[in-house]
This record gives sequence, structure tokens and C-alpha cells, in this order.
Amino acid sequence: MHVMIDSLKSLAIFREVVTRGSFRAAAQYLNLSPSVISQHISALEDNLNSKLLYRTTRKLKLTESGKSLFNHAEAMCQHANRGLAEIAQKTGELTGKRTITLPSAMLQSPWLTGLAKFAKAHERLTLSLEFSDEQLDLVENNIDLAFRTGQLKDSQLKCKKIGGIERKLVASPQLLQTLSTPQDIQQLSVFPWVYLNRLPARREFVHDNGTKNTINYSAAITVNSVIALKDLTLQGLGVSTPPSYLVETELASGALVEICKPWQIPDIPLYLVWPDSPENSLLVERLLPHIQEKSDLSQSMLSQ
Repeated sequence: MHVMIDSLKSLAIFREVVTRGSFRAAAQYLNLSPSVISQHISALEDNLNSKLLYRTTRKLKLTESGKSLFNHAEAMCQHANRGLAEIAQKTGELTGKRTITLPSAMLQSPWLTGLAKFAKAHERLTLSLEFSDEQLDLVENNIDLAFRTGQLKDSQLKCKKIGGIERKLVASPQLLQTLSTPQDIQQLSVFPWVYLNRLPARREFVHDNGTKNTINYSAAITVNSVIALKDLTLQGLGVSTPPSYLVETELASGALVEICKPWQIPDIPLYLVWPDSPENSLLVERLLPHIQEKSDLSQSMLSQ
């Protein structure tokens, strides 16, 4: 019996090695050393008297025996995960560690408050929140769930739209004293801008009467963080369009001024994105009530 149990463990590890693409990635995900991972793979190959993997410095390649065994290992793990998720669904309790990545703009957002409430409701769950404006590969980096903004591309990931991020067109009084407040939306094309370097140098605006207009502009400075975008706008380096919740205090105090008010910037769509698995789907199911009271279910095959 103990031999079979050891083999099942090695099969699960073999599956993670193939799924993650390397011994090191599997070791990080399973919290094991690469040498332990290697021992399990070698034990499987010795027991089967068959080579399962060709190892190179850059990637792994499955042998024919490895391909066949991986299919069985994948099926085994999927059945086990479904069983575990089914029990967890009945008890409503989440345990273990989950990694969630979020853009830096969410540091002061209402969604972060929802995440805090979720964490309090699941005390046996350990959350690792990673704030980054770099859209990391979820599978390769062992990330269970991501908050993503903007247009998403087709892929094998699950997606749920949870709302939109409202933005304000703002500038500092210091900048407006120098350049004067723009009276027409087209004047913004000659204004200095502070903007995120991963976005195109243009903004679409919608007037209260429904008229649309797109402004192309030159940046005074580009950044890779929304927090930096707000701070540099406060310093008078240019106009910008940060999330509304990020500049509420500054607008109330007069440190920033909203300009061209008849014109609005469309909200940025906000999504949850996750690799398809029973554990991740259960995580999303338990999280949603805390971050969104009303939501239209919309799952599709979308990318990071």
C-alpha cells in the first residue's frame, strides 16, 4: 500500500513539473526543493523502467511514455481536486495559500476593502497579494487569481467582469496658472500629460450630450504606476486621468482640479482572471460577494 501511495505522490509531482514547465517552477509551487522533485521523477522512471522526460537547459520535453503517463496523472489530479472542492463547497471553508495579483491602482480602491472583508471571513486561508502593473503569466508564476483592467485577449483562462474603474481628468492649480484652464477639449492635445507607459498616447472622451472625441497628445513624462501618475500630476508635470477613488481627497482639498467637466472618460473594464481549476473557481465564488454585491455572470476564454 505504501508503495502505491508513494507512486501517487510522485505522479502528482510529475504532473506539476509538466504543467509548470520546469523542476524549479514545480518546486516553488509545491514548496519543495528541486532535488526532491528530481528524486520523485527518477523514482517514477526507475519503477516504470521508462524515460519520461528529456531535460534541457531551457525546457522539458515529454517522451511518448511521458505523454501517456501525464494524461493519467492529469485525470487523477482533476478527480482529486473535484472531490476536495466539492467538500469545501459544502463546508464553505477555504484553507491553504492563494496568490492574487492586482494593479497598483487598486491600493486605495473599494475592491481592496472587499478583499480585506473576504480575508476576515476565511481565517484559515493565507492570502498573498502582489501589486504589480506588469501582467504576469498566471500559470508560470503560480498565481491563482488576477484583477485585470482593459481589453483582454483570447486564451484558456476564465474571466469574470466585476465592474469598471471611473476616471477623472485632472490637473494641478500650479499647471493651470501656467497654461490656463483649457476651454475646449481639443486644447488638451497641446497640454503636457502624465500617463502610463503601457497605454497609447491618446484618450477617448464622451460629452454629456453623447458626442465622442479622441485626443492624441505628447507625454511630459511616462510612468509604470498609477500611484506615481497621481503624485507627478500633483507636482504640476501634466494632466492625467487617474481613477476617481484615488484623487477624491485631492479634489476635495483643491490640490487637484477636474477640468473639461462636460467631457467624461469611459470607465476601464475590471475583470477577475484565473486558471481553470475547481480550487480557483471556488475561490472566485467565495470572493465575489465581498467585492461586488450585484454582478452579471460573464465567463469566457480570455487572457491576461
